[in-house]
Amino acid sequence: MILMAGEEEDRRRFRFSVKTKILLVFLALSVSGLLVTGILAFVQIGDVSRYAVESSSALGDRAVEDSTAAMERDARGSLLRLAQDQAYISNIIFDRVSGEIEMLVRYAGEIQADPSRVRPRHFYLQDEEPQDPASTTVLFLSPGVEKDIPVEERNAAGMMTDIFIPLFASDKNLAAVYVGTESGMSFIYPWFTGMDATFDPRLRGWF
Repeated sequence: MILMAGEEEDRRRFRFSVKTKILLVFLALSVSGLLVTGILAFVQIGDVSRYAVESSSALGDRAVEDSTAAMERDARGSLLRLAQDQAYISNIIFDRVSGEIEMLVRYAGEIQADPSRVRPRHFYLQDEEPQDPASTTVLFLSPGVEKDIPVEERNAAGMMTDIFIPLFASDKNLAAVYVGTESGMSFIYPWFTGMDATFDPRLRGWF
């Protein structure tokens, strides 16, 4: 094979020394190691990232569950305290109403025991509005009850107005104070209109 002078010169130009070849081998090995390390690192980073996301999601779910459970406990506790408070208030109201009823019973008993305390008075029906509705009761007669009920009985029952007024004024929880009689009369304080025409206290469970 015959080489031209120029080709021989080019061949000598691209010929590497042994030292250079060794360096190139080490460089190739280093680059390969870096590539392998980079690939492994990339894979590991992906795994760590997925683990972090899953862990964060799990922690978030547990935090939501814990928060929900805590809120439910707080809500149950608040409702329980509210129920206890309402029961306490209801007991106070019931005790007060019980005392007020006893007061009415004692007053009615005193009137029955001493008829001389009864005095005549004017009774307002629903169709006769007083100047001050808070100053008197309304007399309601049940269906079939005549207006000619004995005056003595009407006056005696009407005496309850004297205790209705201060009792009503002392208890803001009261909507009305009333009493019914066996003859079918109802005295209700304060005076109002619009009573159900079929109302009869004798048919009520409390009578």
